[in-house]
Amino acid sequence: MIVKYRLIEKYFDDRAGWITWGALYDNCSEIFPETKVLFTAIPDDDRHIRRYLGARINELNLGLEDGDWLIGEEYASRFRLRPELFTVEGETHKEIRQQLWERIFAPPEVEPISETPAEEQYAAHPVYHTVREAEEPEESQ
Repeated sequence: MIVKYRLIEKYFDDRAGWITWGALYDNCSEIFPETKVLFTAIPDDDRHIRRYLGARINELNLGLEDGDWLIGEEYASRFRLRPELFTVEGETHKEIRQQLWERIFAPPEVEPISETPAEEQYAAHPVYHTVREAEEPEESQ
């Protein structure tokens, strides 16, 4: 089975910035059949956010397409849902979760460097001209 997912990021103040924290993915399990999506996340000290996200998924009946509503105002400064959709493939829900887990802990992807220059370089030309005042002869008194 092929499952679509989006990454959840958490902001860390200690110069790390935005780090992948979890994934919101299509429900491909027998668990909670009334729910369109599930999420998995790194274990941390804040269990409240996990309960909060689970409750929002259920209350708002969220899917991947409208997952932007997952993060409410009270957590918008610390969490965000990436807009990109990715896919993962596996035979069972357990395999899917394992691959998502590996993706969450994977090092950040480096964007490929293009062989062609992004834009042409032009010689710089001054946009102003310096005007100097001519010396005026001193007036005799």
